[in-house]
Amino acid sequence: MSQPAKILIVDDEKLIRLNLRALLEDLGYGVTEAANGREGLDAFDRERPDLVLADLRMPVMDGLSMIAGLQEKSPETPVIVISGTGTVPDAVDSLRLGAWDYIMKPVADVEGLDIVIKRTLEKARLVKENRQYREHLEQTAEALRTSEERYALAVEGANDVIWDVNLTTGEAYHSKRFKNILGYEENEIPNNINAREWQERIHPDDYQRVTEARDSYLEGRVPVFEVEFRLRHKDGGYRWVACRGACVRDSQGRAYRMAGSLTDITERKKLEQQLLQSQKMESIGILAGGVAHEFNNLLTAISGYGQILQESIPADDELSQESIGNVLKAAERAAELTRSLLAFSRKQTIKPEPLCVDTIIGYVDKLIQRVIGEDIEISVDLSGKNLLVKADVGQVEQVLMNLATNARDAMPRGGRLCIMTGKVVVEEGSEARYDLPAPGEYALISFADTGTGIDKESLGKIFEPFYTTKEVGKGTGLGLSLVHGIIKQHNGSILVSSEMGKGTTFNIYLPLIEGHAVEEISKMSAPHAAGMETVLVVEDEEIVRVFMEKILERAGYKVIVADNGENAVSRFKQNDDISLVLSDVVMPGKNGREMLDEIRKMKPGIKAVFISGYAADVMHDKGILEECTDLITKPFKKDELLRKVRQILDWD
Repeated sequence: MSQPAKILIVDDEKLIRLNLRALLEDLGYGVTEAANGREGLDAFDRERPDLVLADLRMPVMDGLSMIAGLQEKSPETPVIVISGTGTVPDAVDSLRLGAWDYIMKPVADVEGLDIVIKRTLEKARLVKENRQYREHLEQTAEALRTSEERYALAVEGANDVIWDVNLTTGEAYHSKRFKNILGYEENEIPNNINAREWQERIHPDDYQRVTEARDSYLEGRVPVFEVEFRLRHKDGGYRWVACRGACVRDSQGRAYRMAGSLTDITERKKLEQQLLQSQKMESIGILAGGVAHEFNNLLTAISGYGQILQESIPADDELSQESIGNVLKAAERAAELTRSLLAFSRKQTIKPEPLCVDTIIGYVDKLIQRVIGEDIEISVDLSGKNLLVKADVGQVEQVLMNLATNARDAMPRGGRLCIMTGKVVVEEGSEARYDLPAPGEYALISFADTGTGIDKESLGKIFEPFYTTKEVGKGTGLGLSLVHGIIKQHNGSILVSSEMGKGTTFNIYLPLIEGHAVEEISKMSAPHAAGMETVLVVEDEEIVRVFMEKILERAGYKVIVADNGENAVSRFKQNDDISLVLSDVVMPGKNGREMLDEIRKMKPGIKAVFISGYAADVMHDKGILEECTDLITKPFKKDELLRKVRQILDWD
């Protein structure tokens, strides 16, 4: 049961107050009294009545002043003026100040008074509800505005496209980011794209996959809708996007609306492709390095025995000399191929020194001009800065000459080759974009030609060994793979971009270092190769071991052989006159490093030379080779081995 309405009577005449109290209490109202306007305001603060009955003429504070005060305190609380002496202007003033009704004294019609009070209370209730409803609408509108702002900020911050499709009517909505992704301005394409236009924009190879993913989701065969595909850009190319969404279903389970997001993942796809290409190149490199190592053993024997045979044949036996000469030429050509494979697999021996990039280009520029011919114009734009890198000058020159040769072949009718150097700062997080191992400062060497260009299919395979676009017999396919391997071995990267009919650009990035470029080091003259000392030869490959034994014995040395590390230690213990250990590095059981450590415990000053089909930097990585240890890489020539042995024996 609801509480009775509370009414405040404000009148300076006590008899009138008592009379009104009696009437109102009989009608079921709760009643409070006050003798003037001031007391009325205090009573209002104390009791908070639902309605006020007020006289106009009162001492201390009259009715009009009290009404004005009540309007400030509670404009929704109704005030009914009851006056016996008031004039029409008084009534007008009271209504203007906020009174809701006006009753003349004496109040004889109780039923009429009750009707006026109930009507006023009902009006007050409606006013209050109307105000609350307006406030609710304002709060809802504000919440909606806040939600829309939050949504807009989220969409803008996420850099995604928001889409919404009515599956019944086909009507579609896309946020403005959609046009940005495809390269369009606001007014270039419509906001709504129908099904036919969608089909035209999706890459033909992706359309069936997209529709199958959508249908599988809508039919409930998969829990989520998620698919990656390509959309045609304004420039005719394609952008990769990742599309995700969800649907709303009716009571029958039929989807009638679908909404979601579209994210531009083109850069991510490029990075993924670079990673796959890098992994593929790494795998090919491991295979190439292993094959080259095995060939090096065979080529060492072929070349070595060939030289021995050549020296044994009389000089006037022209047929035999020519035949063995051709064998040695073929062996040398095979050795070049294995060196290229080792360079590609980053297992080539390098001697890095601090070098200025501009100085290298300045020197190679003259050589390049001879290679490419007079019908190709060379433009060189050097940075003028001290771009210092740690590199093997011979291998960097080989890289530049290979790129120049490729540029020449791409411009059979002449053209222009632009060589540029500069400095590039690779920020943290962007190193993958440059295919670099770490952020930092890098020297840039750029080779740009105006040749025929390279098609997209070939562009993805261009650094693979034995891949070539040249005619049979005009290229081994090892040139650019060698370039790739050399640059990677220098902790750098090489990127290529090309457009058919417009040319190709190769950008090389090498890490910058601090310091000064080294002066040219004079080469040591080769000592006499013969000798009479005792040499311990350790080699697990019999054909190579026997070859080294023969050529050392022919040069006057006493030779002791061992086929592995354990036997070598035993032979050393049995022979105290050994002056030099000539050993393979990687062998089954005890490797060369471990064998030499045991021997040096017995004879700390023993000299040693390692021989391997692997390179010095690989041996260092394995912890097998010290920086100061000499190394001869297979395949080697007879005279090269003899000079090295003599050189080491003669050193103090």
